[in-house]
Amino acid sequence: MTTDKSHYYDGKIYEIIFDRALKEIRNTIVSQIDAGSNVMDIGCGTGSLVFDLAKKCSLVTGVELSSKMFGHAKRRQLANKIQNVRFVHGDASNLSDFKDKQFDYATFSMAIHEMPPDLRVKVLLEAKRIAGKIIIADFAAPLPVNLMGFMTRIIEFSAGIDHFRCFLDYQKNNGADQLLSICRLSVYKEITIKFDAMKIIAARSVEISQ
Repeated sequence: MTTDKSHYYDGKIYEIIFDRALKEIRNTIVSQIDAGSNVMDIGCGTGSLVFDLAKKCSLVTGVELSSKMFGHAKRRQLANKIQNVRFVHGDASNLSDFKDKQFDYATFSMAIHEMPPDLRVKVLLEAKRIAGKIIIADFAAPLPVNLMGFMTRIIEFSAGIDHFRCFLDYQKNNGADQLLSICRLSVYKEITIKFDAMKIIAARSVEISQ
């Protein structure tokens, strides 16, 4: 089990460069969450989605593997004195500290595509175990043949070779759609934004939806 994975851009750099650009994605995710819910955000990064969700939810738990991101999120929480939020530094492929269906939702914001292929299914199955519904916001696969698709490839390449390999594999294997099928999750809503480059998918267990 991996205990830490940090990048040069983690923490304040990510918040300054990327968080503002991802505001529309966060707003869309929040709009799909029922008020008063108990939510886990997996791969929570700087905590921006966690803090947005906290305005609407009773409790939000952020799980993050990068120690730099985790530390940055905790500092933001303390600085803003946000009470209904907690952060966990750990590997989301093992959420054994949490009970089955403890959460109403598990969310992923731009996290799945950067995971190694062998980890994606493990993480998604754990999310399915601990939450009733799952919301994934990530790149469309394949990406559209337009400026946004081109810029996305450039940005992903600049994140480093390991990151880019994961991104290419995600694209090659039909993105979130294939993962949801493997994990027996049924899509009940899908929203496309950013000139068709981003998808927000809401899903629940096939067993529940039947």
